[in-house]
Amino acid sequence: MRSFIEDLSSNNWFSIKIVFLATLTAISSGTVLFINALVAPDLQCEWGLTTFEVTSISIAFYAGEAFGSWYWGRIADIYGRKNTLIASTGSMLYFVLISAASQSFHIYLLLRFFVGAGFAGSFLLTVIYNTEFTKSTDHGKAVFWYNFVYTFGSLFSIGFSYWTLNNYGWRIYTLAVISPTIILLYFMIAYLPESIRFLQAQGRTSEALEVIKDACKTTKTALTKDMDLLNMNSNAPGKTQDSGYIQVLSKHWIKIFGLSFFGVPMFLSFYGLPFFIEYKLQHASSCTLMVNKTISPKCVPLTNGEILRSFFINLGYLPGAFIGYFMAEKIGRKILLNTTTGLLAVCYISQLICLPNAINYFLLFLSSGMSLSATCFIVLYAAELFPTNVRMTSTGIAASVWKICSILSPVLFQHLIYTNTTFVIVLMSAWSIVGAFGLCPLPETLGHGLKEF
Repeated sequence: MRSFIEDLSSNNWFSIKIVFLATLTAISSGTVLFINALVAPDLQCEWGLTTFEVTSISIAFYAGEAFGSWYWGRIADIYGRKNTLIASTGSMLYFVLISAASQSFHIYLLLRFFVGAGFAGSFLLTVIYNTEFTKSTDHGKAVFWYNFVYTFGSLFSIGFSYWTLNNYGWRIYTLAVISPTIILLYFMIAYLPESIRFLQAQGRTSEALEVIKDACKTTKTALTKDMDLLNMNSNAPGKTQDSGYIQVLSKHWIKIFGLSFFGVPMFLSFYGLPFFIEYKLQHASSCTLMVNKTISPKCVPLTNGEILRSFFINLGYLPGAFIGYFMAEKIGRKILLNTTTGLLAVCYISQLICLPNAINYFLLFLSSGMSLSATCFIVLYAAELFPTNVRMTSTGIAASVWKICSILSPVLFQHLIYTNTTFVIVLMSAWSIVGAFGLCPLPETLGHGLKEF
């Protein structure tokens, strides 16, 4: 079955259909992530929240992501990629919808935790699922497509807020912006198959053969003798190695530690940049003001002009997706990831220098795009490092560390940024540089074939 995926032609209709359908989740993810950054000022005004209470909403989301990465990762290795992808995405959308009806800060806080848990599973499963359904030379294309669709979702969220947030309030905005994405779940349930590689690792060869037959029909490829032999042995004992968390950590601890150490500053920046951009839009009248003075956030919702500027800055996701894809495919996964952390360090350091705002905005523009691309490619890199039977469990453990540390992101970019800007910028600059060494002991994968065991 492994050779079946690799023997498919590039850009075959079966893989295109799978990647297109699975990546529909990215529209939801891109939309959901930006909702909190956009509605935070409105929540502060409506409920009279302190700065720390506003920050705690994001903390709850990232804490949920840490739990969701750990939980959904293990579930996906036991019960399958498709069902887990649909369940995690569905739960994310469900809790976003009911959060719009929240009547108190504490209920909203709890719901954001569950939104984050669903978001984590949806993000990880989409990248892993696409990787397992594409040949090794097409892994980068699948991640590029995810970046592109995610960008569409984030820009849709920001653009839609321009017309609705200040006119109808954050509740109507949340309901209206997320409702269309629920329809996408139907197509996933109806047309997505289970991962062939997962079925093989579980010894469920007869089910895998049915997926292969569908692929052959779509691509007009004849069944080979190897596939017939697979059918004859469909009742053979399963090959799965049901390793628990302790066994996975003991066997793959170097890879998991390296990924965890490296990914922390990158995810901190990815989640923090939307809030940092919001900060810059509201308090960037001069470099001196930003660095040396304490600025207390006020209960002032974002204006349409600030939303529009945020929209154009986040267009940086598009060139970031192209640059990330080119570097990952032509130079290597590790080079892309290390270059991104270096760019983030430059971006932060530049905020300490009295450069024109246009240059600072350009660096934020480029850094936000590269950070999205890198956060997706590090999951692809993990998929190429770990075997199928523990791929989601191992990636989930590393992702849990990323997300636990991401709890610092709102503390830094929504709270401390207003009281000690210099400290936040210096800390993130240093962390970005040091984090790059986390990948040093790990091999370059560059689209090598996926391992099954």
